[in-house]
Amino acid sequence: MAIYGISDAIDGILKAIMGIMNAIYGIFNSIMGIMNAIYGIFNSINGIVNAIFKAINDINNAIGQAIYGMVK
Repeated sequence: MAIYGISDAIDGILKAIMGIMNAIYGIFNSIMGIMNAIYGIFNSINGIVNAIFKAINDINNAIGQAIYGMVK
């Protein structure tokens, strides 16, 4: 019967290790998710900044064209 007890103990230890591994995996997945979210936020901020710069550039070009038209 002692043999069964040892095998049960080993089985329990293996299940505990598996549980810990799954928990670590879950933590890594959540960290990756958070990193992806941060990356997405930075990308959207970057897109907004680029759009603002493009708008300013377009406005400057339009003003330049208008002034050029007046001088001409």
